[in-house]
Amino acid sequence: IAEDGTVMPVSENFTSRVLIISGNYVKTILDNENLNNFDDGKQLLSMIEFINQDEFWRAQASQLDINSKGKIFIIPQVTSQTVEFGAPVNFETKFNKLKVFYKKILPQMGWTKYRRVSVEFEGQVIAE
Repeated sequence: IAEDGTVMPVSENFTSRVLIISGNYVKTILDNENLNNFDDGKQLLSMIEFINQDEFWRAQASQLDINSKGKIFIIPQVTSQTVEFGAPVNFETKFNKLKVFYKKILPQMGWTKYRRVSVEFEGQVIAE
């Protein structure tokens, strides 16, 4: 996905470290050809831009797996948890909660202790 939201073809001649988008929702993205063509796509593009502009999240988030209902699961680069993120709304607040979890909880409890972390709902972080 280009910076302007346009879906770009895969290049056989060049590779770059990019955020991978996967899951059933990819069909919706491809059908619309540009994330700016639909409201949910605009929200997703804003979230992707946020990730790409933040050094910590650019290094940490390797993949966004999005189900058919638009619920996002972040696959981190470093830790072994799957992050249940939910829809790309209030994403700055969700990323702030997740950063607190990464910086305060994981160093004390261990980077591989939890297999699932949810920041989907307001006012809570769930880890199991």
